[in-house]
Amino acid sequence: MADQVKRVPMGASPSRDPFCRDYANRTVGQVKESERLRCGFRGARWDTNFDRHWQWCMGRKSNDLPNSEIAARSQELEDCMAVKRGAVITKPPVSAKDVTAPSAVTKPPVSSEDVTAPVDPADLGIKNKRPAGSVLKKPPSEPH
Repeated sequence: MADQVKRVPMGASPSRDPFCRDYANRTVGQVKESERLRCGFRGARWDTNFDRHWQWCMGRKSNDLPNSEIAARSQELEDCMAVKRGAVITKPPVSAKDVTAPSAVTKPPVSSEDVTAPVDPADLGIKNKRPAGSVLKKPPSEPH
């Protein structure tokens, strides 16, 4: 127990320890699940190091940000599982004012980020539990 107290970041309350241990355990579980699924997520949010997640959590003053990180990871895992099942995750509809006229020579998209028109999974015969207008987000490199 004395070892745990020594590791508490300066200014952090030791009373946060149980919550942050749970946060770090849940996070490492989510990271292992993403690896099992081969989602390919990278960055601090997807680090397998328990201590880094625990230290980060201990440095927060409230549970709001750690809880939002758990929720964000859950959503990204859900999106990954949907894609693995063959679902298409669409971007929200683009308004006419956001669409630019095509150039004289059009090239096929290089990556999914180059595609501006949304694809409705129903048009492809794919049943998807995600609500219309859902977005598959690229995992940011920060925060945890």
